[in-house]
Amino acid sequence: MAGFIEQPVGSQRPFAWLDRLEALVARELAPSARKIRTALRISTIVTIAIGLDASCHINTQLGAVIVWLLAGAGPMMSLRKALTWQIAVMLALITSVMMARAFAETPWLMLPFLFAWISFSTYVGATRKLGAGLLVIQIVCRSGRTLTNFMPCPKKWE
Repeated sequence: MAGFIEQPVGSQRPFAWLDRLEALVARELAPSARKIRTALRISTIVTIAIGLDASCHINTQLGAVIVWLLAGAGPMMSLRKALTWQIAVMLALITSVMMARAFAETPWLMLPFLFAWISFSTYVGATRKLGAGLLVIQIVCRSGRTLTNFMPCPKKWE
């Protein structure tokens, strides 16, 4: 019966996993030359891109959001994949403006449509692992519809 040794109840540590988690987080967040170099590279790319955005007189926060979303994946993206995403954004914007035109007369129908579209695209993005690219398409299309339908403008769709 040497295998059954009773230990006192107070000596077992109930939150040992918390100590392991703390060690893991400390190890992952510790600064290194590679992490600092990567952060500086991405910050430089984003700063230049946002500066170009401002020099084109784009008065929206959306440009900065898109640049930050794609900054992490952008430098590691192949030219073919980047062009594919660009074409996808272009097609999504075209359909978004067409749908905004259709919903200009009945904005109360736009809300259920947006709910269905965002839900479906989020589901497809999660199952296909599309990442930040799909989020960019959702943001661009959502803001495009809002600006098209609700922007004060003397001339609506004719």
